Amino acid sequence: MTNQPPVDHGNPIVTESTGDGRVDTALARLGQLDDLDLDEHAQVFDEISASLQDVLDEDPLDRSSSALPLLRPPPAPPVH
Repeated sequence: MTNQPPVDHGNPIVTESTGDGRVDTALARLGQLDDLDLDEHAQVFDEISASLQDVLDEDPLDRSSSALPLLRPPPAPPVH
């Protein structure tokens, strides 16, 4: 087996906004993993997963929620 230098994959963390602050906050936690011990990663992944699942479980038609407007169905096409 040969020793190969580590491959730099760059920063895989998405830095653009998703348009939903809750999703952005959850994804930003991925950037904290490098500062944590490996045995803490599973807990962070579980917390991120739970946060994202909460967003997905919301009713996108509930206008009182902070769900993305993009999740609402598009308007009906005009009838000709």
